[in-house]
Amino acid sequence: MRLRIGDVEVEYEVVLRPTRYVTIRVNPNGSLTVVSPVEGVDEILKRKARWIRRQLAVVEEGKRLASQGFPLFGRFYKPVRCERTGVEGESLCYSSLRALENFIRNSLKERIGEIVEDVSGVLGVRPRKVFIRVMRTRWGSCSGRGNVAINLAAAALPFDLLHYLVTHEVAHLISPRHDGEFWSAVAKLHPDYREKRGVLKVWWVVVHVHELWREVLG
Repeated sequence: MRLRIGDVEVEYEVVLRPTRYVTIRVNPNGSLTVVSPVEGVDEILKRKARWIRRQLAVVEEGKRLASQGFPLFGRFYKPVRCERTGVEGESLCYSSLRALENFIRNSLKERIGEIVEDVSGVLGVRPRKVFIRVMRTRWGSCSGRGNVAINLAAAALPFDLLHYLVTHEVAHLISPRHDGEFWSAVAKLHPDYREKRGVLKVWWVVVHVHELWREVLG
């Protein structure tokens, strides 16, 4: 289904569920997914027009960045099929998709290890284990057992955003909720966390509209 919101026409699908509230999700491709107890949601979308336009602006910025190349730790490379896998100048060479995934995973693991040491030294808490996983809806998580998981897609992020992401998850060892104690811990290392939360939304689009990254993430 399609609906014109201001000067923009958007495509949307309605997922019917017996929910109490209507939830709107703007997907990386610019379409909307609306979870609703009823089919007729046009008026609701029109009332949310300003919010939707802001989210669509995030999508457009993400697409613009993704057009610059394959993002890896904040830099954009030209992906090239080669016999060996690794960064060579402005190119990201890879012999196979599996080899590329392993290269990204190992590089991310090394950087996360360094960041965990830094963050743990400041916050005074340390995760039991750190996992790198493909995650469909989030950048990371922290379990009740004290384990932290970071999305493989985080390898696309510039260092300061990756550092914030790891800080965010480690801080959940102090408080599992996003309460004052949690954000106070995060602010010790990232006083600009509000801004970085917004920038992460742009980078989520960057990764999920880039064809090769989508292949890596399966």
